[in-house]
Amino acid sequence: MSEKHAEVIRATLPVVGENIGAITGLFYTKLFDAAPVLERDVFNRSNQARGEQQKALAGSIANFATLLISDTDEDPRATIGRIAHKHASLGVSEAQYDVVHTFLFEAIVDVLGEAVTPEVAEAWDAVYWLLANALIDAEKQLYQDADVDADTVLRDVQVLEVVRRTDDVVSLVLDASGFQEPVPGQYLSIGVELPDGARQIRQYSIVDFGNGRIEVAVKRDKSDPLGEVSNFIHDHVAAGTTVVASPPFGDVALPEGDGRVFLLSKGIGNAPFVGILGGMVAQGRKNPVVVIHADSDGASHAFAETTVDLLDKLGGEHVFCYGEPGEAFARAIDERTFEDSDNVLICGSVDFVAATHKLLDVAGVPDSRIHYEVFGPDSWLRS
Repeated sequence: MSEKHAEVIRATLPVVGENIGAITGLFYTKLFDAAPVLERDVFNRSNQARGEQQKALAGSIANFATLLISDTDEDPRATIGRIAHKHASLGVSEAQYDVVHTFLFEAIVDVLGEAVTPEVAEAWDAVYWLLANALIDAEKQLYQDADVDADTVLRDVQVLEVVRRTDDVVSLVLDASGFQEPVPGQYLSIGVELPDGARQIRQYSIVDFGNGRIEVAVKRDKSDPLGEVSNFIHDHVAAGTTVVASPPFGDVALPEGDGRVFLLSKGIGNAPFVGILGGMVAQGRKNPVVVIHADSDGASHAFAETTVDLLDKLGGEHVFCYGEPGEAFARAIDERTFEDSDNVLICGSVDFVAATHKLLDVAGVPDSRIHYEVFGPDSWLRS
């Protein structure tokens, strides 16, 4: 980015940030009016209804612009891996970035009016294309690695088995013939056709794989509005059902090195960590590992026995916090002394990940040692 553009971004970032929610909300309205198929078959309609997707887009743009003009050695392009993996799992194409550009800048002009001078438009255009081109390049590499392209990333697969884990959690065991082997901690996109004809797609963590099979965990989403896909899977998907699925994607995986590994989760946020623990056993990893997990009660804690069995094989330890787990979970972290070689992985809801990240900040864990996966649109936490 040129210094001239950077000066304009510094001057206008406050007003753009103040109005970014209105801008992104109007953007999605314009986009879906012009291309209803995107709302029906690509974007998460539940997140749209809750306003979560709008917040995520706003956060990504504002944070990327802030990093571009910050006095730091951090490359802002390095922070977008999570978005690129999510896009690749949905089959996002390069051409869609032109469509997004058109309606996003229409929304900016509509909201900010005369404040969008040619100089302002040029500077923010530069921000957009720096972000877009970084994502395009990353997604091209992900498609190449998976031996697919945007049009072929989703394919029909058969459900081989449905296993009830708790009242609200099932495992889908899928025929994964032809998929590359997952990296422990990754997810698949799963798509189903809903009663209104929409093909909605969600991401579900891989808890086990091997012998041409991949097992993913699906928790029934009871929030308002109800999760369309998770409830459909629980109520209608059985062995023999055909769904669409992507190859494995996701950028949170077991770090290299032999340092201690902390896995911090809440609810179904433990699912990718079950995959990581299984991967550690399979790879013969010797890292000391600590699992700290929060859940409403033991009956709701999916994969608890599997977690304990895997930790026994690894010589690891666990703390399960039930009931009102916030205080107990915070205490379990506060009682730990973190070392420079430790890596901490967090998974759960956006609120849980944000709160846990703050606990780790207080504990003195550097950002470079904290890795996270959120279930829901990312609020652009540090990675």
